[in-house]
Amino acid sequence: MAKLQVRKVLVICPHADDEIVGCGGAIIHFSKKKKVEVHVLVCTKESTRSIAKSYAFNPMHRVRESYQAKEIMGYQHLHYFNFPELGFNGRPGNKKKLEVQLNEFIQGLRPDCIFVPNSEEMHPDHRVIGGLMNNIIHEGKKKGQFDFIRYVLIYEVWGPVKMNSYFQISKSAKTKMENGMSCYRSQMASVDYKRIIEFLGNQRRQKFNQFNTHIKGFKKTLIEGYTLIQNDNF
Repeated sequence: MAKLQVRKVLVICPHADDEIVGCGGAIIHFSKKKKVEVHVLVCTKESTRSIAKSYAFNPMHRVRESYQAKEIMGYQHLHYFNFPELGFNGRPGNKKKLEVQLNEFIQGLRPDCIFVPNSEEMHPDHRVIGGLMNNIIHEGKKKGQFDFIRYVLIYEVWGPVKMNSYFQISKSAKTKMENGMSCYRSQMASVDYKRIIEFLGNQRRQKFNQFNTHIKGFKKTLIEGYTLIQNDNF
């Protein structure tokens, strides 16, 4: 995956912090490259329905934390939509508005590489946004609207993807991801996401080594895994 030739990368996240847990290593990698723009789009903000109400943080804490994490991760552009977390199931109006906004945002930005959440995840927001992105890209391709997109990569947070593309996380990138995740104090108060990043990276490495015995495997480094779909297969 590190060999992908891109100029503009868009990472679509259901929530702030998914960008680090799901594809932090890739964000750091592409952000270091000259002439590559990296954009992160967060689709929701915390609401009264989210877990934020159970501890001493308000919804804007997470927004401020995301900008702190952005500086550590080193990417250029952070965007927000204004939908509430857990605000799509049973609310078809919100889903339709989100679909329209995503479509318009992508056509305006014209990224050649998009990271999208897994539509089969356990979290309802991930499922909704992943499913909408599948439909948007498929329908846009049929209409000739998204010829500028060369790659779509599906990432995992709360549910595994069928990995056909792997990315090795360097020690320095791992440190950046941990420091970036530490900015999300509102989220780390209830879940140790740094341990989740470590666990996912180790699981992916073991899976890679198990199914790629014909090549030299990875030893101790963490791995990010994706479903890579190229333009001809949208």
